[in-house]
Amino acid sequence: MVTKNHRLVNYLLDTIVYTILLRVLTVLPIEFTHYYFFPALLYFLYYFIMELTLSQTVGKLLTGTKVVSSRNTRPNVLHIFMRTLLRFAMPLDSFSYLMGKEQGIHDVLSRTRLVKP
Repeated sequence: MVTKNHRLVNYLLDTIVYTILLRVLTVLPIEFTHYYFFPALLYFLYYFIMELTLSQTVGKLLTGTKVVSSRNTRPNVLHIFMRTLLRFAMPLDSFSYLMGKEQGIHDVLSRTRLVKP
């Protein structure tokens, strides 16, 4: 069973990875990395690409957790897109765990869940 502690560790590890990626990419001489939307785009793409291709982010990989559909199958593109969009568009989603929920709003609405196989 995936606990709130797993989710917190996943979040912290993914934040470290995202911050490193952001720092590396913003020092490169690529013009678009200096626009205000770049950090948000990178955040979205990090979660979307990692969860679509591996069903895991680096944080989930290190804690041994992964994303599955509500039917315990590999999530499809729509599941992952909705999950990422909802996580991105609903900043208060992180606080849903403080309300006693083991599943975030982005999990419920995208019909996905986090498991520890």
